[in-house]
Amino acid sequence: MQISWPLNTVEELKKLSDEEIVQKINALVAPPVTGGLNIPITDVVGAQFYIDELDRRENRRAEAERDKRETRRWRTDFLLEGLVVVLILFEIVFAWREGNKQNGILQNLQDSTASSVSALKTMNEKLQLELDLYYEPSLLVTYRTQNEFPILEVRNYARTSITVF
Repeated sequence: MQISWPLNTVEELKKLSDEEIVQKINALVAPPVTGGLNIPITDVVGAQFYIDELDRRENRRAEAERDKRETRRWRTDFLLEGLVVVLILFEIVFAWREGNKQNGILQNLQDSTASSVSALKTMNEKLQLELDLYYEPSLLVTYRTQNEFPILEVRNYARTSITVF
């Protein structure tokens, strides 16, 4: 008993479900109940054609699933890279702000140091003048005799001590 398999058009083949293709394969290669294992070569070729169609469909489904996974990965990678770029921009803005704050702090420190130096110079000049007053000798030396004794009288009007030898 020979089952013929009409060649379908591409449109008819696309409309067949996987179960219908499996039924066609079984009808072509299943041994007849009474005829034994004598299967014509045309039926084997027809069954192979439908098996190849099933394989193509399975490969397309696997490729579509792989493409979906890859698309999700690409989107995730793109979003993460975008997030990294945004974080880098935030870091740059934050560093720029902190740099401006530090520049302000450093400028205040520089101004404060300059005013301290100026105050120290003024204080040094005042101390120098003060010390000049202390080291300026101001003595009154008199010589006289009292009861026939010579007296050398030295009076210090300066702010520092003076020793006479």
